[in-house]
This record gives sequence, structure tokens and C-alpha cells, in this order.
Amino acid sequence: MRVIRAVEALSGGDSGGPDNFSGAVTVNGVARATEGAGISVVHFKAGAHTHWHVHGGGQVLHVVTGRARIQAEGGAVEHLEPGDFAVAEPGEKHWHGAAEGEDMAHLSIAIGGIEWFAPVERS
Repeated sequence: MRVIRAVEALSGGDSGGPDNFSGAVTVNGVARATEGAGISVVHFKAGAHTHWHVHGGGQVLHVVTGRARIQAEGGAVEHLEPGDFAVAEPGEKHWHGAAEGEDMAHLSIAIGGIEWFAPVERS
């Protein structure tokens, strides 16, 4: 068994690239739960967010710090606070990231492959 302390999970990581993210994002891979499933803590600087994407097996997000914004294709933008969860069903096109003016970190449990699409166009 491996223990990962909060200070480790909430710092460091790999930079998210411009092909998949808008703004400054850091991804700290915590574990591979099973083949095709990954657990990460993802840090978004204020206003940073993912591009549109889908997870073949779905995704669960749990906001750890800050305020998040999420949106499923065709739906309204939702705001999440620390402790809130969001569930993207398998194949559901969505994006997520930090609210304007506030950094945010969330725990991501993603299942299956990820297919990335265009950047989010929003005001």
C-alpha cells in the first residue's frame, strides 16, 4: 500500500498542455486503479479549464479547493464548491475548470480513454 499525503497530492505534477487545456493547469497523477482507470488531482489557475472531451467509461470529479465551473454539452454552466461532486456519464461531452478569479483543484476519477475536442468558446 502506498500513502500519498495531502501536501504531495496538492502540489507538483505535470503541466497540462494547450492541446487539451486553456490556461495554466497541472495534473498530478495519483494512481492507476485498474487498467483504463486513472485518479488524478488537477490544479487549475483562475479561469483555466479543459477543452471539450469525453471519457469512454465516464468521469467523477470532486472539488477539493476553490470554485469550479462545469458544463455538459447542451446544458447550463454549473458552479461547484469544495466538497461537491460532478459525474460525467460514459461518452458525455463536457468541460470543467476553475471559476474566474479563483484557483481550483479537483480529484478526477476517469475511466476509459479520453477523446479531446475543440477549445471551449465562452464569454
